[in-house]
Parts: sequence; structure tokens; C-alpha cells
Amino acid sequence: MPTVTFNSTITGAGVTMTGAPATTAESVIGHEVTLPAAVLGTLSTRTDDDTGIVTVAAHTITTQMLANVFWSGGVRYGMTVTGADGTTVSVDGGAGDNFPSEDAVVYIAAQATINTDFLGTEVLALAVQSDLRAHADLRTSAASSLAMDLASNTPVTWYYGSGITNPITGDQIDTIVCSAGTAAATTLKVIVGYTTV
Repeated sequence: MPTVTFNSTITGAGVTMTGAPATTAESVIGHEVTLPAAVLGTLSTRTDDDTGIVTVAAHTITTQMLANVFWSGGVRYGMTVTGADGTTVSVDGGAGDNFPSEDAVVYIAAQATINTDFLGTEVLALAVQSDLRAHADLRTSAASSLAMDLASNTPVTWYYGSGITNPITGDQIDTIVCSAGTAAATTLKVIVGYTTV
């Protein structure tokens, strides 16, 4: 059977701890995708906490796309693009943090979708990581299950026996909706180990 292994080393005050929990699963899903760079801009108009206009030098985002908007200390994801021309993108709705103040530096990116298929109650190990800042939203057919603002090379992990409650118990995950959060392309990696019950 496939095995998912987590390796960790923690050092402080002259003390070192190491651990390598291994989880055996019937099946393992792996995704590794390159996410296009986000577009650098400014929040030139802030209508309210989840509505505004991002001004950029140029972009390829079109009306009705879903986009993620990033800034220092926050992200708003799944926003509807309500208008777009050569230098501006109007966005509304979504979820996440309230918009920053007007004229804040932001990055905007159209969402990409990774098709996948696993049931939360069957998951024994989960790891999500991006080389650079990114956002990943594990979704059921109807709603978000687990949304993550990913820092550079800082994996989000969970495994059975960790003492932490399974973050996606009961949810059928059909897609991972994601985007880069910087003006450079990044690689998103996802590993899921599960056993059918």
C-alpha cells in the first residue's frame, strides 16, 4: 500500500526534536501544477469591504471570471470580475479578509481549477504547499471546505493521529481552486492519502 511520510525537525535552546510520522493508505492522490503569475496593481477604488477597482499596467482577466486579490496581511478569494478593460479590473463579493485601504498595493489573479476526487472522512494524510505565496480552496460541488492562504514553502499539513481534528471531515472534495499571490509563477503541490471505508 502507498505511504505518505511527514518529516520534521524542531530546534530551540539547544534541544532538537525529530519526527517522521508515516501513514499507510489504500490510495494517494498527487497534484503538482504551475500557477501563472498574479498581476501587480493598486486598489484604486475601495467601494466597501468586498467591492472595488484594481488598476494595473495590463492584464488578461475578463468579465465574469473569478479572481483572487492579495495584499500584505490579507487575501480575498472567489471574487467576481464585474468589469475589465486594459488597465482596470472591477471585483465584487467573494470571501476572506476585508479589503485594505484605498491605494493599497495588491496582486490580482484569475482562479485556476484542479479537478480531484476524495472524501474527507476517508483522508488519512493531507499536505498542501506552494513555492511562493498562493491561495488554495478545497471545494465541494457547492461550497468551500478548506481555504488556505499559503506562505512561501510553508506546507499546510494534517494526518490521522496528529491530535488535530480532520479539517475536511464529511466533505466530498471535487476541485481545488487556486491562484498565485505574487508577480511570479509558482508551483502548487497537493498530496492526499486516503483509505476507502
